[in-house]
Amino acid sequence: MGIHITIRKVREDARAADYEFRLGDRPGVLRLDKRTGAVLLIDVDPQDAMAFRCTARKLIDHWRRGEFPDRTSWAA
Repeated sequence: MGIHITIRKVREDARAADYEFRLGDRPGVLRLDKRTGAVLLIDVDPQDAMAFRCTARKLIDHWRRGEFPDRTSWAA
Protein backbone atom coordinates (compact mmCIF):
# COMPACT_ATOMS: atom_id res chain seq x y z
CA MET A 1 0.00 0.00 0.00
CA GLY A 2 1.44 3.38 -1.01
CA ILE A 3 1.32 6.70 0.76
CA HIS A 4 0.57 9.98 -1.00
CA ILE A 5 0.59 13.37 0.76
CA THR A 6 -0.68 16.43 -1.10
CA ILE A 7 0.93 19.75 -0.16
CA ARG A 8 -0.57 23.16 -1.00
CA LYS A 9 0.66 26.66 -0.13
CA VAL A 10 -2.08 28.57 1.71
CA ARG A 11 -0.23 31.76 2.74
CA GLU A 12 3.08 33.43 1.95
CA ASP A 13 4.88 36.62 2.93
CA ALA A 14 8.50 37.79 2.86
CA ARG A 15 9.43 35.73 5.94
CA ALA A 16 7.50 32.45 5.69
CA ALA A 17 5.18 30.23 3.71
CA ASP A 18 2.35 28.21 5.26
CA TYR A 19 1.44 24.88 3.71
CA GLU A 20 -1.55 22.61 4.18
CA PHE A 21 -0.78 18.92 3.83
CA ARG A 22 -3.21 16.03 3.54
CA LEU A 23 -2.90 12.33 4.04
CA GLY A 24 -6.39 11.15 3.16
CA ASP A 25 -9.09 13.38 4.65
CA ARG A 26 -7.09 14.76 7.57
CA PRO A 27 -5.36 18.12 6.95
CA GLY A 28 -2.39 19.58 8.77
CA VAL A 29 -0.65 22.95 8.50
CA LEU A 30 3.01 23.86 8.85
CA ARG A 31 5.09 27.02 8.41
CA LEU A 32 8.40 27.11 6.52
CA ASP A 33 10.78 29.93 7.49
CA LYS A 34 12.18 31.25 4.22
CA ARG A 35 15.45 32.48 5.74
CA THR A 36 16.46 29.45 7.80
CA GLY A 37 14.46 26.52 6.41
CA ALA A 38 13.06 25.83 9.88
CA VAL A 39 9.67 24.13 9.91
CA LEU A 40 7.04 24.86 12.57
CA LEU A 41 4.03 22.63 13.07
CA ILE A 42 0.88 24.74 13.29
CA ASP A 43 -1.90 22.13 13.30
CA VAL A 44 -2.03 18.36 12.85
CA ASP A 45 -3.93 15.35 14.12
CA PRO A 46 -1.55 13.55 16.55
CA GLN A 47 -1.94 10.40 14.46
CA ASP A 48 -0.37 12.21 11.48
CA ALA A 49 3.09 12.92 12.90
CA MET A 50 4.57 10.84 10.07
CA ALA A 51 2.78 12.98 7.48
CA PHE A 52 4.24 16.11 9.09
CA ARG A 53 7.80 14.70 8.98
CA CYS A 54 7.47 13.66 5.32
CA THR A 55 5.96 17.03 4.34
CA ALA A 56 8.68 18.93 6.21
CA ARG A 57 11.40 16.93 4.46
CA LYS A 58 9.87 17.59 1.04
CA LEU A 59 9.56 21.34 1.69
CA ILE A 60 13.11 21.57 3.06
CA ASP A 61 14.33 19.96 -0.18
CA HIS A 62 12.48 22.69 -2.13
CA TRP A 63 13.83 25.40 0.21
CA ARG A 64 17.43 24.24 -0.43
CA ARG A 65 16.80 24.89 -4.14
CA GLY A 66 15.25 28.30 -3.40
CA GLU A 67 11.77 27.08 -4.31
CA PHE A 68 8.46 27.79 -2.58
CA PRO A 69 6.01 25.92 -4.83
CA ASP A 70 2.26 26.52 -4.82
CA ARG A 71 1.69 22.75 -4.93
CA THR A 72 3.83 19.69 -4.48
CA SER A 73 3.48 16.19 -3.03
CA TRP A 74 5.31 13.38 -1.30
CA ALA A 75 4.83 9.71 -2.16
CA ALA A 76 6.28 6.39 -1.12
